Amino acid sequence: MDLSKIFKKNNFVEIAIIVISSFLAIATVVYSNIIANQLAKREENQVKLWAKATQDKAKLIKLSNEIFDNLSKEEHMKVQLYAKASNIILKENDNDKLSFLLDILKFNENIPAIATDSNLIIIEYRNILDTSIQVGKKLDKIHQKEFFQYRPVEVQFLDKHQFIYYKDSRIFHQLKYYLNASGNSFYNEIGSNAAFLPVVIIDENNKLLKSGNIDESILKDTAQFIEYIENLKAEKDPIKIDLGDGKIRYLLFENSVIIKQLKWFPFVLYGILAFFLIVTYIAIKNSRKTEKNQIWIGMSKETAHQLGTPISSLAAWLEVLKEDISFHTSHHNIITEMEKDINRLTLVADRFSKIGSKPKLEAQNLNEILENSVQYFRHRASKKVNINYSIEDKSIQILINKQLFEWVIENLIRNALDAISHEGEIFFHCQKDSDNKVTIECRDSGKGIEKGLFMTVFEPGFTTKKRGWGLGLSLCKRIIEDYFKGSIFVKWSKRGEGTVFKIVLNGV
Repeated sequence: MDLSKIFKKNNFVEIAIIVISSFLAIATVVYSNIIANQLAKREENQVKLWAKATQDKAKLIKLSNEIFDNLSKEEHMKVQLYAKASNIILKENDNDKLSFLLDILKFNENIPAIATDSNLIIIEYRNILDTSIQVGKKLDKIHQKEFFQYRPVEVQFLDKHQFIYYKDSRIFHQLKYYLNASGNSFYNEIGSNAAFLPVVIIDENNKLLKSGNIDESILKDTAQFIEYIENLKAEKDPIKIDLGDGKIRYLLFENSVIIKQLKWFPFVLYGILAFFLIVTYIAIKNSRKTEKNQIWIGMSKETAHQLGTPISSLAAWLEVLKEDISFHTSHHNIITEMEKDINRLTLVADRFSKIGSKPKLEAQNLNEILENSVQYFRHRASKKVNINYSIEDKSIQILINKQLFEWVIENLIRNALDAISHEGEIFFHCQKDSDNKVTIECRDSGKGIEKGLFMTVFEPGFTTKKRGWGLGLSLCKRIIEDYFKGSIFVKWSKRGEGTVFKIVLNGV
């Protein structure tokens, strides 16, 4: 009966669950990244379209500026024409014709204008609501700043000179105000538009012109801001914006928080899922381990029970033979060996009965246990197989259950005898390390184990024999690691040369 096939069949279901879950996790992560990249590309296209619309708006305002400049020049030319017409009329030396110039100024209904003499005494004004400006008064410094933005138009009358000062018309001034407000709104739009993306606009020297949806701590720290800008440039090429004033601005942005969260979402989701899968897997493994333990316990108890009756019967027949003096005298050695075997069977049954219950650990002399086990097998193994041991200190003690540890040693010897064809050697070497660890190495000259099977040999049901349950080494591992809190493993093995098993236990 091959128990390993039963256990491997159960393990296949667990492996299949892990493989399918891993495939689904990887597929979801890849698919989520594809969606996130598509959304990021869509956001980038939206920003580019928005930047282009802003740039087109800037060009429109630039065109409006040119129109207003032409309007301003036209107004200036009108004033000059007024003055030129006045000069022509005044050359006729008609004093009354000075009023003609004033009439021209009065005819103007849009351009604020003031006529003064060479001492800035106001002669006439037009389209000015300020009551502080009056005829006969001198033009004060405050109003000089307003009206001196354009060069005055000079009018010569006899030996006197008059000057006409003017500024932009009220209509032109209002239009220019709204135009400037529209131009300044570009940067504000950058800070508030672009689908709430973190955006910055900088000049050619990386100087911040406007930002939106960016942490204030980044903007206040110069070094951190420069690093932030460089990271944005590394991720995406800056978008150039030409507002028509001869200067180039650069728009930088990063993906929205939603995109970033979407990229990390599958990792978080499957991290949580992986956690629950691991917990579930551990629970299944523990449940299966408990199930196996129950099988071992049930088999062990039943074996001990089944052995009990024939052992008692053999012990009774042995007593009958002892009472027969003639048989006892002539076959004394046979009776002695039979008694040893019956005692050994009793010990084996007792060992099986202890499986499943926590054994009592006591300090035992390692040399005595090895001596008894080696002597027992020397008389029962082939004479061509040399079984021996060496121990550096015969007083070494280990914390074990004696009966279960003897079982481990016997299983190792039986396993080595099966690996040796006709003749060979089985040798135990024992020593105590400085950290109070006792190591026991069992070396045989058998057929060896392939390197890929070093861990498999301890699995329940694994055997290379045509007949056998494959439980010997599995029981050894269970006793050493679960009961004695030590370790057992294949230290070395080579095909055709032999194997070395190593046991590490706590010393006393």
